[in-house]
Amino acid sequence: MLRHRSSTSSTRRTKRGDALSTTVNTGEQEKPASAIPGRVVELPEDATHLVFGMFGVQSRQSDTNGAFIDTLRAHFRRRHSPISIERAQYIDPQGYSCDLLLAYWLDREVYRAWSSQPEVAAWWAELPCNRTSEVGYWREVLSTPKDRFQFGGGGKQRAASAQFLPLVPSRQFAYWGGYRDRLATSEFDTFDSPYSTLPALRLQETKGKRLSVEAPENVCFLREGQGWSACVKEERAILAEKIDSVVDQWIAFLRDNPTQTGCFRLRDCREQDTESGALLEKRSQFAFLLSLGHIEHAARKQPTHLAVHDTIIRMYKEATFTPKLHLWVEVHVLPAGAVETEYINCHPQTGFLPYFDAHTISQSRRLG
Repeated sequence: MLRHRSSTSSTRRTKRGDALSTTVNTGEQEKPASAIPGRVVELPEDATHLVFGMFGVQSRQSDTNGAFIDTLRAHFRRRHSPISIERAQYIDPQGYSCDLLLAYWLDREVYRAWSSQPEVAAWWAELPCNRTSEVGYWREVLSTPKDRFQFGGGGKQRAASAQFLPLVPSRQFAYWGGYRDRLATSEFDTFDSPYSTLPALRLQETKGKRLSVEAPENVCFLREGQGWSACVKEERAILAEKIDSVVDQWIAFLRDNPTQTGCFRLRDCREQDTESGALLEKRSQFAFLLSLGHIEHAARKQPTHLAVHDTIIRMYKEATFTPKLHLWVEVHVLPAGAVETEYINCHPQTGFLPYFDAHTISQSRRLG
């Protein structure tokens, strides 16, 4: 849904990032931000990073993707396995059917130990790279410093990192700037990008190659999700009739206007059962932007996003039932060197490839 939660009118903060002094004007009377039922995850005290890996396969025919997914699932059962694994699918703008496995680790060294196992490294190195093939493989692995990561969600339902980390109440919700304030490093870092706008589109030759891209400083990655499995019939009808279309318009705006929004990759996915691949009543958007500031600007200014916000506020205000739609977000603000990328025989509009310099990966630098 890629929306910043906000108040319906205005927010006053006496100190930037100070949640204790935050009040929200709901249009009726001011309420302390603690009245907003927001939850955040707590990482272990000894954790320094959260590792989130996206491993994907793209092809013109979806039935060719299963072998990659099944083999990777088997490798995820080896030593140093991820603490959580999820699965998703989408069709990209170029018409490729894409399947993903999503993996979380709480330690960079554990991830490296998994990826460097001979069986894993050999399998990855041997993935076919044939320029005449319409099948490509890729990975984007984020090693996010603890104080540059946050999960925020409404209520006590669990998703993503909240499936394995404790959820605790937070007052830093329901106002413009909540995303930023929930990042500990924002107290002294503005997370500026070296780019004010995206570099010019460059459709490089990528087929038949193994390529890597170095991400710019302070790239922002968002994973935003919606779950409707607990929604009653009345809420499902409202979602279908009033919510889904405006959400689709906002997602399309971000995806189709990268120069204006700074959003250079957006994958709108349906989540699946990890084992069977059956569709779940969950949806996630995975977006890379030049900076946190770019999504903040788009969310506050763009009519498509304001329409999403207003429609959802109206739904909750007028509801004759208890709303159960689960909305949540994960935010990663990535320092230089925190993103590992590899694109094997992928089309040139995959991931980071269209806008940043790609480098051929030597045998010694492949996974593991």
